[in-house]
Formats: sequence, structure tokens, C-alpha cells
Amino acid sequence: MKRITALLVVMIVWGAVAQAGDVKVKATITTGPGEEEVTTFAADSPKVFAMFKTEGVQKGDKVRGVWMAENVGSAAPANSKIDEKTLTLEGDTDDGGFSLSKPTKGWPPGKYRLEIYVNDKLATTAKFTVKGNAKTETEPAESAASKESEEGGYSFKVHNTTKDRITKLLASEDGKKYGPFDVGKKGIGPDETVTLVWDEKTDTSGCEWFIKAVFDDGSDTPAKKFDFCEEDLELEF
Repeated sequence: MKRITALLVVMIVWGAVAQAGDVKVKATITTGPGEEEVTTFAADSPKVFAMFKTEGVQKGDKVRGVWMAENVGSAAPANSKIDEKTLTLEGDTDDGGFSLSKPTKGWPPGKYRLEIYVNDKLATTAKFTVKGNAKTETEPAESAASKESEEGGYSFKVHNTTKDRITKLLASEDGKKYGPFDVGKKGIGPDETVTLVWDEKTDTSGCEWFIKAVFDDGSDTPAKKFDFCEEDLELEF
């Protein structure tokens, strides 16, 4: 009788483990419950939400959400844990959620992710990017840089290593279609370094851009690919 009881216990435990392995979780990063999916946020976004649905969860199962800073440059080591929260579910849900509030000084630009575990087993991940603010393309670089400290826009430096003056930059997200990025009326002189600030219209774009420098003689450089989510980024031409 004891042997049969032990066998039944083993079968029940095995069945529970098998069921847990069949759990499916779908997560979406948004600006709030009921909102559309968003994958890019501004540095001043007040809160990031992750809404999730489950299939196969049993009463008492624990769902844990872990927010990770995947790559935020010098702001934190790669894959640093920001926060976590554990929920105990009564069964499957269509409106589960986790949220993370903006840090006091704003979100460091970079790449983030949420890891969702069911009973300590990784079920899914959801990724998003934070990008700094920027200024208009027609605004002189000196004016844009001076406003950076007031408005918290994302800045980067450009260093002209040549003997010619840079009159403008050309920027492209896909490496095919380029648009002008104004560097001011004076341009960037030989061996000069200036600070520029991105336009807020680019907040919904990705981190990586192709950049060309155009000189006063009409020539330009080959396109270089830069990750503008890196802090203290300096472009050299």
C-alpha cells in the first residue's frame, strides 16, 4: 500500500512539473494597461509597463518579473538587475502586468529588457530601448548644446580630426536615405570638438545610425555606424 501511495505521489509531482514546463507567457511593453506596444521610450518617460498573458498557469504558480539594464553604457554594468517583483496567480490571466518607474535623474539611454519567470523557469523576455531627447536639425549646434543642461536632451560630441572644416553631418537609420544634421553656421573647424543634441523627433527611432561628415570643399566621408545609446559618445571624422 505504501509503495502504491509513493508511486502516486511521484506521478502527481511529475505531472505538475510537466504542466509547468508547458506554460506559455506573452509579454508586451507599453506605456500603460490597454495601450499599444511600444519599443522605444524617451529618457523622461514616467513609467514603463509590461502587460502579459499566460496559458497553462495553475493556481499558486509564481510569476516573477525581473527588469534588467541590458546595455546602458557607463551608467551601469551590462545586464544589471534594476528591480523585480513576484506575483502569485490563481490561474491563467489575460491582464497580468509589471511596471517600472523612471529613475530620479531619468532613464539612462540604452537597451533594457524584462525577464518573466514562472516558478523560477524563464518563460519569456520583452525588450525596449530608451533614447535621449534632441533638437531640431535646423538649430545651430551652439544653441542646441546650451539647452541640453536645461532640458536633459541626449548629447554627443563630434571631433574633426582633419585639416578641413565640417559644414554638416548626414544621418541615416538604414544606411540608404540620408538627411542633414545641422552643425551650426560656423561648422566644425580642424581639430575642433563640438557638442550636439538630438532632436526629440528621433525618440521613436533606434539607437544605431549611419553618419557622414561633409566638408567645405564638398567632399564627404564614408558612412560610419554609431550606437547613440552609448553614454559619452564621441564621433571622430
